[in-house]
Amino acid sequence: MNRRDFLAATGLAGLATAQQIPASDIVFLPLLDLAAGIRKGTFSSVEVLEAHLAQIARHNPSVNAVVTRNEQGARSRAAEADRALAAGDVWGPLHGVPVTFKDVFQTAGIRTTAGFPPMANYVPQIDATVVARLKASGAIVLGKTNTPVLANGFATENPIFGMTRNPWNTMRSPGGSSGGSAAAVAAGFSPLDIGSDFNGSLRIPAHYCGVYSLKPTENIVAQTGHIPPPLETPDRTVRHMPVAGPIARSADDLALVLLLLAGTDGFDWEVPPVRLDKGAPKTLSGLRVAWIDEFPEAPVTNDTRTGLERLMREIESRGSRVEKRMPDALRFPEIWEDSGELSQAQIVALMPPAEQDRQVANWQRFPDNPIFRGYAKGSKPSFAQYIQALNRRDARRTSMERFFLDFDVFVCPAGVRPAPPPGAAPTTLMIDGRSMVGSMSSPAYPDPFSYLGLPVVTMPVLLSSEGLPIGVQLVGKAWGDLDLLSVAALLAEIVGPTRRPPGF
Repeated sequence: MNRRDFLAATGLAGLATAQQIPASDIVFLPLLDLAAGIRKGTFSSVEVLEAHLAQIARHNPSVNAVVTRNEQGARSRAAEADRALAAGDVWGPLHGVPVTFKDVFQTAGIRTTAGFPPMANYVPQIDATVVARLKASGAIVLGKTNTPVLANGFATENPIFGMTRNPWNTMRSPGGSSGGSAAAVAAGFSPLDIGSDFNGSLRIPAHYCGVYSLKPTENIVAQTGHIPPPLETPDRTVRHMPVAGPIARSADDLALVLLLLAGTDGFDWEVPPVRLDKGAPKTLSGLRVAWIDEFPEAPVTNDTRTGLERLMREIESRGSRVEKRMPDALRFPEIWEDSGELSQAQIVALMPPAEQDRQVANWQRFPDNPIFRGYAKGSKPSFAQYIQALNRRDARRTSMERFFLDFDVFVCPAGVRPAPPPGAAPTTLMIDGRSMVGSMSSPAYPDPFSYLGLPVVTMPVLLSSEGLPIGVQLVGKAWGDLDLLSVAALLAEIVGPTRRPPGF
């Protein structure tokens, strides 16, 4: 669905002034429409900002997604944006648009805690790269969104700010660790949030909250200024798998933001100076789609499976070549275990031997979880073991490169179920009568693609029988992020615009 159709579907087509567009509708417009509306004078930056602040004031007490507000600074900057535009000065593609950032990205002059009590009053002096780049594009920092402590967890809660809840049902979790990010976008608090992802932290919340996210190809977006570690103490051991990426309301929004964020910054030397290229325009006719409805040992709900099947039939009816096929690189449970080993080997690299021994003993208590088995193997690694882990990953990445010679996209579930209640998963989880290891319920689907470093778009495709969002993952070729986003935009024409939660 294009933007004109979106405006028609939401009753906004033909309206020319902010007085004619209710603030409650402004806050659910996609990022690109807000930016275009400000530039055209449909509404001012001040009006857009005030609409979002009013939405936060009304609904954030029940959701707790925005944990630090930059009201005074944002109001001053919005007024400045309107004066600049009146004088013919356009700051950039996001001129005057308010945005939020996960509370792990340093923001100059604005509290940044990472949910970590010793940093409760930490105010950085400089911006993280992703913050600086969006500000340079004209965006206004509205505030910071909640995260678990040091972005470690599949739910969003910390001792400083408490628990974030899902706007679709406040008795459900928004996921983590970018749960505040996804909840904020879903609730109309922000049209864009920048989150981070090590093992599903962008994708699980987007799936639970019914919004779009992009996990870029590993090392496209610089992570300078992400906590952990703080910029002032840049001891960095985790160099593979984590990424920074956007959460928004459309694939087109994600594409614009990726272009603004991508590229080396002179500090994060893992990011090469590679230009993002977009291939030939894609249409549904002739699109090559591989898909799978579930992974071994990770059953999905009937709603998820039937919804994905319905989407594939619709794509095929429009001329796409659709094949149900699992890539050879996705060998289960080995890929989960190898992923756990590599991630843990990086985390413990500078820990003293006694702490490494403690880590081994801890993770050996969970033999039924293949990722945790990998954690145990990686908790006291030798250099040879670490190199072998990297070599196994390289072999699987090469296998995926061959896979994408025959397919444009691989489609699979984003999770085993819609948003669950807060709290730890039970030891054994029942999914529509089928059992699985409870602690695998969150990482089972996102984990392999973090390990492989591939770009992934998570997009909402339907509501469950309980009225909760269900998303899918679109996986693409490494460095093919823009092509993948083009595919996501095509599928968005089928599934329609992003829905707003009831009561919002």
